[in-house]
Amino acid sequence: MKKVFVTDPIPEAGMKLLRGKYKLVKKPEGADAVVSLLTFKIDGAFMDRVGKQLKIVANYAVGFNNIDLGAAKKRGILVTNTPGVLTDTVAE
Repeated sequence: MKKVFVTDPIPEAGMKLLRGKYKLVKKPEGADAVVSLLTFKIDGAFMDRVGKQLKIVANYAVGFNNIDLGAAKKRGILVTNTPGVLTDTVAE
């Protein structure tokens, strides 16, 4: 089962979805995936700390300002975000 490290609390619906498919871990070392918030900095040193098995960083945010995209590319790590997540909020 793939291991996922969630940097900070996300809505329970998201946690439930992750728990149903992956093993959630409390420490980043050894994780296959990281789910992060914009407030959590992910640089090359963090990626190295997680390990070579890290395949994806999923940012629970619109942007990528907290992630060193060059370091991720160098390591072959896919980086995603959630574009449009605030669209309804902004419209209201």
